[in-house]
Amino acid sequence: MHNVVELDEDASCGVQGRRIHRRPRPFGQRILPPREENQAPRVVVPNSNDIDEEPTEYQYHSEELHTPPGSDSEDENPVFPQYNPDTKFGKIRLELGMEFGTMQQFKDTVRKYSIQMDREAFFLKVEPHRCRVICYNETCPWEVYCARRNQPPSYQIKTLVDEHTCPRSNKSRSVTCKWVAEELISKIRVCPNLSHREAREMFKVEFDICVGERMMFRAMEKAKDVIEGTEKEQYLKLRTYLTELHKANPGSTCRMSTTPQQEGLPKFRSLYICLEACKRGFKQGCRHFLCLDGAFLKGYFGGQLLTTVAQDANNHLFPVVYGVVDAETKTNWKEFLEYLLDDIGDHRQFNWHFMSDKQKGLIPALQEVMPGVKHRFCTMHMWRNFNKRWKDLELKQLLFQCARALTNQEFNEGMDAIKRINTSAWEYLSKYEQETWSRSRFSTWPKVDNITNNNAESLNTIMVGLRGKSIITMLEEIRYYLLKTMATHKDALMAYTGLPCCHGVAAIQRKNQRPEDYVHHWLTMEAYNRTYQFHINTVPSQEYWADAEGLPCLPPPYKKPIGRPTKKRARHESERQNGSQYKIKRSYGKTSCKYCKKVGHNSRTCPDKKTPAAAEEGEDVQQALAAGQPTRGGIVPPRGLEDMSDLEQEMFWEETMDAVEEELTQGHPQSEADEEVAHFSITVVYT
Repeated sequence: MHNVVELDEDASCGVQGRRIHRRPRPFGQRILPPREENQAPRVVVPNSNDIDEEPTEYQYHSEELHTPPGSDSEDENPVFPQYNPDTKFGKIRLELGMEFGTMQQFKDTVRKYSIQMDREAFFLKVEPHRCRVICYNETCPWEVYCARRNQPPSYQIKTLVDEHTCPRSNKSRSVTCKWVAEELISKIRVCPNLSHREAREMFKVEFDICVGERMMFRAMEKAKDVIEGTEKEQYLKLRTYLTELHKANPGSTCRMSTTPQQEGLPKFRSLYICLEACKRGFKQGCRHFLCLDGAFLKGYFGGQLLTTVAQDANNHLFPVVYGVVDAETKTNWKEFLEYLLDDIGDHRQFNWHFMSDKQKGLIPALQEVMPGVKHRFCTMHMWRNFNKRWKDLELKQLLFQCARALTNQEFNEGMDAIKRINTSAWEYLSKYEQETWSRSRFSTWPKVDNITNNNAESLNTIMVGLRGKSIITMLEEIRYYLLKTMATHKDALMAYTGLPCCHGVAAIQRKNQRPEDYVHHWLTMEAYNRTYQFHINTVPSQEYWADAEGLPCLPPPYKKPIGRPTKKRARHESERQNGSQYKIKRSYGKTSCKYCKKVGHNSRTCPDKKTPAAAEEGEDVQQALAAGQPTRGGIVPPRGLEDMSDLEQEMFWEETMDAVEEELTQGHPQSEADEEVAHFSITVVYT
């Protein structure tokens, strides 16, 4: 009996058909008659090394996958090998009669075995109680068949032809996204920050297979969903997480706001967290200076991460408060600042000072919640807004000179220099009060002379890798960072003696006194130790969480952005780094239109072409195209000017002449200089 194969029409070109019948038994396979009437016939496949010997019903090959039968075993009850799920990749073997616990275990084992052998397995028949797998190559005789066994209940390999004649390949169809995700689960549990590139290299070294970038990206998303849960599931558990966080850290402030819906569960709106250790450490050892900032989240539902950063006695960052909102609005900032004021105290009593960028809705919200509070602006962000209108290096240097000025005289000199160069730039800077951006009018109370919001920006840089994770995972990573910061700085012995100036130190030493006695208490080692004397407790695992009171919340509504989703914010010109250390990146000028001679668009998108006259010209173009006549730029060339170069020259000449005639016929007398400029423009365009 011969194997029947169905071939496609182009089988001669190397395209193989798919088998519709099972292939014949391989050489050496024997079917033994049953010992009893109700038993099925027995299939025997001998070892390749023992072809000349008499085949037996059971031959043992592996010492790792099962225990060999004893010498006192009887033929009526043979002991078959059992698959060990703990077998490492590279040592997996299939044997005739091997038993599996479930059919899914058999299919997973066959897939791993085919990947291990650098072959491609094709599941020809998959049913609940039996499965037949063959090689994807039609000329290869490899085959394995597994069916259910009643006594004992298991799934057993009934047929095994473990012989490949096809070539090896490290790009197998058996490598699916699901299998890659299953292998990644254990890897990501050990290394949560595993990157896509590192994962691809790991599969190349460990499994000797090449996984595509898109498949690896999808597989890592599936693996993280299994480990951490999907983003929607984490929003449902958010209220429970905040309850457990408050239990682990008594005295902390954990608040969440939701938006009620007419039907269904409420949707998430904002989140506020202030841990007790951060709250007490800030009050007892940090300076009364806080930096506010917001950063966008990279998850599916988006949102903003709001942070408040203080400065300790050693000028280190000290995060005080963090929160998540669905959007950066005045309402959310106002609610965030109200909660902050309840935790740290009244701004009039403690004289808090704030610094921030020009965040959306932050400035009016701060003035409403804390009227009259001292608020500084970041000079770097101020200059970026300034640079959009006046791109001048000298103006930039003068602006920072005014910001760093220590006296009013230095500040006024810098402003006068800006006024002499550009009056409009001076008027723009004069709108800002001097105490909001110049060091010359800063308050000396907080003992901080920062002119930029680098404290908050540095914290955002630390958390840039966390803002793409699910919300509970991100909050746990932030809590772990705060815990590690407290533990690192706690009980630190640092020879810190303050920051008096050199002249003051000389005068103090001349009086035979210690300079340390003249340092402000916010800059002493005692204040530093008071800041980090508290600790943050861990949150128990999810299986120990108790159900929180109230309804769970849904994630905020998904807002699909325009265009392709971005993972990075738009960089300013001052932040763009050069791609090479040897060459400067080429900069291109502005786009100019050849039709209207204006800057900012090209001839294809010129608004002057969208006129009734242009529509009539469009009809002429359609007629010319129907007649097979050449066109250029939406204009039908006259007779004798079919050549495109002549047409383009004639077109520019006519357009320039029309523009000059229109300018001359406006009714305004022109001087000789204006006529020279007009003739000069004609010459430039024509040449």
